Amino acid sequence: MPLSDFEGEWEELHEGSGQGEMSLDGRAQRTFKIAWTDLGDFITAMIGGFAKIGESAFFFTLPDQHPDWPGLYCRNTSYEGFGAHGVGADGQITYAYARVVCHYEPLKFTPSVNPKDIITEDLDFSVEQISLPKLSYKSSSSGEPVEDYVKKIVPTCKYTVTIHDYPELPGGDADLIFSLLGRVNSVAFKGAAIKKMLFMGAKANRTTRSDGSGNWRIELRFSYRDTEWTKVFDPATGSPVEVISTVGGNPLYESADLNQLLPQ
Repeated sequence: MPLSDFEGEWEELHEGSGQGEMSLDGRAQRTFKIAWTDLGDFITAMIGGFAKIGESAFFFTLPDQHPDWPGLYCRNTSYEGFGAHGVGADGQITYAYARVVCHYEPLKFTPSVNPKDIITEDLDFSVEQISLPKLSYKSSSSGEPVEDYVKKIVPTCKYTVTIHDYPELPGGDADLIFSLLGRVNSVAFKGAAIKKMLFMGAKANRTTRSDGSGNWRIELRFSYRDTEWTKVFDPATGSPVEVISTVGGNPLYESADLNQLLPQ
């Protein structure tokens, strides 16, 4: 939301404005004087972000853009009250004015990109060691079975998707996350073929904004491996095979569309 769209009165202060640090990223600072009663609306206007309208519609407002450095946007604020002060009806201290310091930094995304598509991805490659059953392999020269366990190294990847400043959890509440825990992808997911991505869980925290709304930072955690999670090594065939339980015929891992977890 441009500062010019803020409906209250404001004044930029010489003391505190005109500061910055320029490097590959850059930072800048502006300081404003506003009425104490306008504090919540002013900060909400400056930092922008997601808001939910009705039951399903999302609206995103860009933060205030620095007038001298167009690549910098207001990412956070700090404030202090000053002037005549008193105690309101609810016992909270009130002031005549607020001094708000706005800190400008680059956005983590291009302003023209749909903000609902903005996520941070982290790939952490490692290996998993699997002990194969005895007599699973034999000597290529003598043909004799190998009596000891064979250790097989399987490349894996811990994959984390972070959704920033989002109005709600995937599906609207925690139920969807709970229902998909421990399931593998039934359709292609983020480049992973069917059954090769396992949903390991999530971490979510919410920060209450100045207007009372609370947007989420959500980490979705997955584990990828090149062999389907529903397969195990079969000595009879010498390769991984799909398995089901001897009673009930259940798969090793249930499948589901993991794309439901991402912003729609």
